[in-house]
Amino acid sequence: MSEYDVTWAAGLFEGEGCIAVRDVRPPHRRYAEVRLLVGMTDEDVLRRFASIVGAGAVHGPIIKTGARKPVWTWGTSSKSEVHRILRQAGGELPVARRAGRRGPAAGPDALGPPLVRGAL
Repeated sequence: MSEYDVTWAAGLFEGEGCIAVRDVRPPHRRYAEVRLLVGMTDEDVLRRFASIVGAGAVHGPIIKTGARKPVWTWGTSSKSEVHRILRQAGGELPVARRAGRRGPAAGPDALGPPLVRGAL
């Protein structure tokens, strides 16, 4: 994967992606699941993103009543893949955004113990 591809994918995630955190409570355990998500109407762009990051899955089309275009989503919740992707993209995301908040732009270390599986 080229430096251009990493920069392109980081930019797409910065603009279109999000990090979702879900509280999981199976019997006798509790942990937070971190999931990286990107949703958009351009299937080809999303499939290129998935190919570059080498993880997750593309789902769709999702067609909502009244929507003009179908939506495609990409996501992964694999702890190792989430950390790898954020670590790879961290240097490509805007420095001001990394410095000013927690989350994907802050890099994988900003996830900290509360968002790591088994930490709650």
